[in-house]
Amino acid sequence: MRESVTLLTLVVAVTLLSGCAASSPAGTGTGSGSAGSAASGSGGGGSVTSANECSVAHDALAKVVTGGLSAPFQKDGVCYFGVGPNGSKSGASLTQIFADSVNVRYITSDVDSQYQGAKLAYGGSTVLSGVGTEAQYYDGGNGNPQVFARTSTAFCDVQTNFNDASEVGLTAPGGSRTIAAADVPKLASSIGAVCSKLFGS
Repeated sequence: MRESVTLLTLVVAVTLLSGCAASSPAGTGTGSGSAGSAASGSGGGGSVTSANECSVAHDALAKVVTGGLSAPFQKDGVCYFGVGPNGSKSGASLTQIFADSVNVRYITSDVDSQYQGAKLAYGGSTVLSGVGTEAQYYDGGNGNPQVFARTSTAFCDVQTNFNDASEVGLTAPGGSRTIAAADVPKLASSIGAVCSKLFGS
């Protein structure tokens, strides 16, 4: 395994111990993280995210994120985007654990196992309608919604890591949350539009 994948797998293990998120069986870890954000893994299968799909995801995210949004950076089948005050980050720096970022994966193999693996990874996720054949979002109490969805031929996973609600045009709540709990379903629906774009709808 590459060193970066090993590092991210370690992050998943650490997050498990802290109770922030669960990983799925035999998963390859992909994650964005800062204090309080979730990391996830989902079951096997090859990633086929193309540069064009990263561009489509960028355009869809640009309609959600109100602050700076970096150009797409692709590594190991994951599209990385810097957001907000770190939107100027580029290249490999976006893949670091503490990057303020959004990670998008789009996969066309092992779709069912990818989706079922995500349901395990995001324990307690909530059904999200209007995105693909099936979709769910997960907040996990940290205010950074994660969305995963599927069609019969593709799987999409969007992981967010916002430092501040202003990055998506919202008012920052009190306490430790970056997004107010009441705003998460609406934001999750907007993030789900990224998957809809990748699915071609």
